[in-house]
Amino acid sequence: MKHLGVEIEVKDWIVKKKFEELGKRGGYTTQVFAILRETEKAMYVMLATTTSTFCLWVPKSQILVTREQDIKAGEPFHNVIDATASPYEEVLEAYKREMSNFI
Repeated sequence: MKHLGVEIEVKDWIVKKKFEELGKRGGYTTQVFAILRETEKAMYVMLATTTSTFCLWVPKSQILVTREQDIKAGEPFHNVIDATASPYEEVLEAYKREMSNFI
């Protein structure tokens, strides 16, 4: 896994729609923590808050790179991880390590 040095978000409407489809309530985030898989047209991403994660496939047209520079290591939520070659469990461990500063 490696940090990409970018901040990526999913367009709000697609996350809201997925939450509604799953019957979830409460707040959600559009901030991408990690890219788990990638195809030519879509990304399977992990969205993360300080208390939970949520994964979904998102068309690349619905992805926004919101910041590309001046991102420091250890700045969770703002430094997306490329985890396309990593096991899911390893990504969850990275999430737990990075969020331990906030919980």
